[in-house]
This record gives sequence, C-alpha cells and structure tokens, in this order.
Amino acid sequence: MVAIRGNATEKSVYIFGAGGWGRVIFDVAYRMGFSIIGFLDQNPNSWNQIIFGKKVLGNESILFSNTLSIQSLAIAIGDNNRRKKISIELQQRSKQLELLNLIDPFTMVSTFSSMGVGVMILPGATIQAGSNIGNGAILNNACSIGHGSDVGNFCHISHGAHLGGEVRIGEGTLVGLNATILPGVKIGSWSVIGAGAVVTSDIPDRVVAIGVPARVVREIK
Repeated sequence: MVAIRGNATEKSVYIFGAGGWGRVIFDVAYRMGFSIIGFLDQNPNSWNQIIFGKKVLGNESILFSNTLSIQSLAIAIGDNNRRKKISIELQQRSKQLELLNLIDPFTMVSTFSSMGVGVMILPGATIQAGSNIGNGAILNNACSIGHGSDVGNFCHISHGAHLGGEVRIGEGTLVGLNATILPGVKIGSWSVIGAGAVVTSDIPDRVVAIGVPARVVREIK
C-alpha cells in the first residue's frame, strides 16, 4: 500500500484521466505537495492539451517506456467499471507500478482504519476506526464512513453520503449524493443507491434502489 498525506514533495506522479475527475484528483495531488508530471489519457483527442499548466502526454504506453524511471500513478476515472479494468490491466503489465492513495489533507481518517491501493479521499471525508476501504475506491467530499464499515473495491461513495456503523458495501457500488445507509445494512456489488435515499434494509447485487426508505426499482443487467 502506498498511502501518503501531507507533504509529498519527494514523490512524482502521473494523473491517469484528463476529464473532469482528472482535474479533481490533480487538485488533491497538488495540495498534497506531489510533483505532477502530467496527464495520461486513452482518448487521442485530449493529447497535447494543457490542463492547469500540465500536458496530456499520451496514453498508458508512456508508463512502460524503457526510458521511464518514475511509475507512480493516480487513476482519475470516475466510472467504477472502467477504473477497475484500467487498474487491473496496468498492474498486470508492471509489478513496479505504484497506484497511489491520494488522501486530501483536509480529511479525518482514523489511524485504526485500513485501505487498499488506488484509493481517492476528497476534502471533508471522515473514516472512523475499524473501517476498511477497498482498492480503487472513491470517497467524495464530505462523506462519512461509520465505525467498522467495509467499502468494497472500486466503490464510489458520493458527496455528502453517510454510512452508519458496521455497514457493508459490495464491490463497484455507487452510493449517490447525500444518501444515508443505516447501521448494519449490507449492500451488494455493482448496485446503485440513488441520491438522497435512506437505506434501512439490505440491498442485493446489481440493482438500483431509490427513495425514503430505499426500494429496489430495477435490476442492472
């Protein structure tokens, strides 16, 4: 695990993703003190653009150039499925690649919590003791993760969402803006919890649940 907070001036990093989420993650990395080399993106139309003074250098093939000695990367892809796919592909191509955890200085992360790699935690987020955050998860602004909760790999906990204690969120699930998950609730993998929902009971895999209290409205194929 590569988890860095505060002064990171000795670390150089690429930002993978030159879209809106790439700009958000650039901001976190900049305020943490990283030396940002530039952006990478799979869309050729974005190459050579200048974003916040840094160039979109090309795609991921740059990481595997024989002349490259720095292989620290932040994957700034908002889509959970795509973020998982890219993370796995890059790690399979190089065991030396570091997928950095970017933890904004203005967060409260318990010393007694744990997390995987490639985790992004934005300003105002709170993670209480005993919680675990999986690989590639995104914890957006002002969300909170209650004690003893488990957020699965490649989840996205949106801005202002709140998880009570001992909540379980399966892989790839999106918890929408300002949603509330009551203590002890289990949510399956690759599901979507709608904005503002209040989840009072367990939710299965691959469904959309909305409302107060949240109800399943459709399956995700």
